[in-house]
Amino acid sequence: DALAQPAPAGPASGTERVWQSVSAVLLVGWLMTVALFWRSGRVSGSRFKRPAAEVPRSSSRRRLLRELRAACAENDGARARDLLLAWASLQLPEEQKTLGQLAAAVPAELGAAVTDLERSLYGPSARDWDGAGLKRALAQVDSVSRTGDDSENRDLLPLYR
Repeated sequence: DALAQPAPAGPASGTERVWQSVSAVLLVGWLMTVALFWRSGRVSGSRFKRPAAEVPRSSSRRRLLRELRAACAENDGARARDLLLAWASLQLPEEQKTLGQLAAAVPAELGAAVTDLERSLYGPSARDWDGAGLKRALAQVDSVSRTGDDSENRDLLPLYR
């Protein structure tokens, strides 16, 4: 009869302790992963953040150029600086973080206009900025880039005739 009776419930056996330890380690690892994921900013509340929708680059460039021309017409140097750097981040392969870096990376006439803007904003004798020079230089750069864009579409023209 002693063999037929189940063992009394007592302290956990050696095998059970191993599985409890493994489970505890896995639980702590999982909680640390969740905490790091939460802290990284990928989770907001209980919902995942969605990436911002990308605006097509060509319409962004046109919009930025249009706003930049308006800032030049209004002689708004601070706004022109912000828009110019945003335009450069789309237009140029490397990110330009300052007007000086941008002036060095663009054609000479545009570079001179950017340097003039930089002087008016940060120079020792701050002065009112005249946006006409930058607007002219942008018109030349924009006309050059437009002709380059048309060459890509010339192959499709015969299909529509």
